[in-house]
Amino acid sequence: QGTTAPACTSGKNIGNVLSYRITGLSPLTTYAISVCSVNPDGETSPTSVSGTQTTKRLPPPAPTGLGITAVSPYQLNLVWTSGGGSTSGFFLAYAQGSTAPNCASGADVGTATSYSIQNLQSITTYTVAICAYDTFADSDDSSPLVGSKTTLRAPPPAPTNLVVTAASPSQLNVSWV
Repeated sequence: QGTTAPACTSGKNIGNVLSYRITGLSPLTTYAISVCSVNPDGETSPTSVSGTQTTKRLPPPAPTGLGITAVSPYQLNLVWTSGGGSTSGFFLAYAQGSTAPNCASGADVGTATSYSIQNLQSITTYTVAICAYDTFADSDDSSPLVGSKTTLRAPPPAPTNLVVTAASPSQLNVSWV
């Protein structure tokens, strides 16, 4: 941690590689890194390259408790609970089928924790993904909250062209299309 790169003699020998992933770091912390060459006898090069980088903020907590209700053949109503923390709003994306869409490609629904998706197709499965975001440009969105629901079956069309004729004193004939 810090802004002064350590000497190569105090570091870790990672072998003959050209990249390395450092894990287990703290969020929003600046780290100084030095890289130098080491020969098979353990001697380090007289010069090294160094740099500093600050890790990202933690993303906001993910929303929870997604409820999806099919209220008509063409509409799904959603409700969820905010994870709180640094959450300042939500992205909501939906797509036909069972594959979760990318939250960032969806609509910004602000701080709402309910939403109605309309103009859908009847008896079709839709998968919804909701992610929390915060106001910090250097943080990622939360993990997605995902759920699926199938819209209701549309009722059949109403009959048309009703024709009623008197066939006899005790009978009516009825026809329609």
